[in-house]
Amino acid sequence: MSRSLLSERLTKEVLRQELTVEGRTYIELAEKYGCCSASVKRIAATYGISRKTCLIDEDFFLTESSDLFYILGLLATDGYVSERSRVGIELIDHDVISWLAETVHYTGTIFSRTRNEGQPTYTVRFTSSIVAAVLARYGVTERKSRTLSISDIPERFVADFIRGVFEGDGCIHFNKRPGRKNSYSYAFEICSASSIFISQVSAMLNKTFGVKPSILITNRIGCPLYKISVRNIRDISRISEILYPIGAVGMRRKMLKMREVSTYYSTREAA
Repeated sequence: MSRSLLSERLTKEVLRQELTVEGRTYIELAEKYGCCSASVKRIAATYGISRKTCLIDEDFFLTESSDLFYILGLLATDGYVSERSRVGIELIDHDVISWLAETVHYTGTIFSRTRNEGQPTYTVRFTSSIVAAVLARYGVTERKSRTLSISDIPERFVADFIRGVFEGDGCIHFNKRPGRKNSYSYAFEICSASSIFISQVSAMLNKTFGVKPSILITNRIGCPLYKISVRNIRDISRISEILYPIGAVGMRRKMLKMREVSTYYSTREAA
């Protein structure tokens, strides 16, 4: 392939994505684009791109903080770690993705796509062996869906971690019962394909929040789905107050719904 044609295919954005986000080697790219590795390396040098370029602040992941364990909760549920230490997360909530990108000093592209049902999603992804090692230390590894097992979450950061878990794979139901005045149904739920993880989260809710959730099992094709369920409004209100104190970072739509339930409970108790 001529150098000019190769340059047209390997634009700066494409090469940056392949090398620094996807973590591909010069040899792999040479095989993919039908050229020699020296040609790929030469074009990368022209663009000022190095395979050592990191799109995030790795030091952020080396220091324990509320933000770190909130992000850990998100990655444990809605994120992924794949081969060559690729890390990523895709959400429909642009506010969370934007905050995450700013917090970890992500300098790459926030990718967007539209699902078949018309729902846009936003993705941050990067390659870092350091971050992958940190995540693995807490139990977030490749192909974790059915085997996820979290360890070593400091007690003072459990609420931050659970907030991330809830926003990644949880939901809050708060609906008016039809035909009944001032009557509502409510449920706080977290789902996972890992029974171990659900048991661990249940234990955290019990110890840190003083709440004893039920664990339900739904049979699906391929594997069962495990669900934490809390249906006592006093317990849901308590969870809301701990997860979302004033100034807490979080997913706006779930934060508002949780606070709505808490406000309803407080108003009802005061009546």
